Amino acid sequence: MPNGQRCKYILDDGTTWTVFEAQEEMLKRHKETASLSLMQQRLKHSTDPEYVFLKKKSAWTKDGGHVYSQKNSARKKAAKSKTKRVVKAAPKLTAEEQILQAALKTLGIAWNKYGKIN
Repeated sequence: MPNGQRCKYILDDGTTWTVFEAQEEMLKRHKETASLSLMQQRLKHSTDPEYVFLKKKSAWTKDGGHVYSQKNSARKKAAKSKTKRVVKAAPKLTAEEQILQAALKTLGIAWNKYGKIN
């Protein structure tokens, strides 16, 4: 905002709040501080004063929170469930197999990591 002004958020009840004012209100209502990021996200994503000033870590809906929280939780869950490719460790070669592997490579014959000639 220009000239050091703070963004004011208008709620459904007609009140306007900055993030810092909302933090002070949370402290008055619940006797615990709310972080800047929490208040900014709540003001940015909702105009419902009941939600904006809801006590931290309390239930909002039956299905697990505000819509943006549900999307964020789904994104995190999907990121955790991505399957990682498992790479098998190549077996250690004996001295004879290492010599054979080097000889085959110099002749231009492929030798894969599992000791098989292609």
